[in-house]
Amino acid sequence: SLLLLSPVTKWSDHPDFQQYAPLPESVVDAVYADDGIVRALAEREVRVYMGNRDTLVGTRGAFQLVEAVAEKAHEMGKRGAEMELNVFKSVGMHGHGTPPEVFEEGAKWLERQVEQVEQRPGMP
Repeated sequence: SLLLLSPVTKWSDHPDFQQYAPLPESVVDAVYADDGIVRALAEREVRVYMGNRDTLVGTRGAFQLVEAVAEKAHEMGKRGAEMELNVFKSVGMHGHGTPPEVFEEGAKWLERQVEQVEQRPGMP
């Protein structure tokens, strides 16, 4: 399982990565355009939390990532990707802040994921 909190999905959109522009040809600028990453995410349970107006990492990128993973899961013969996108009211500078209740909700989700794994047969 993987929990993503306001993830960077396009390197060139983030000020911290602009110093590396232009990116080497071997680096895919947008995470949602990298087939290896998208395929790996399509094989896992993923929960994404994103502010509804995050101008630092870009809200649209989270939507594009979820869409790309859902399409890849479909190509892989899955009925749907185990990926959720939870959008919350943007807070803080650039709308990139995460309210405490979102951290708590994400932590509880991860805790439930761990409990499910621990309950599987053959787990110590």
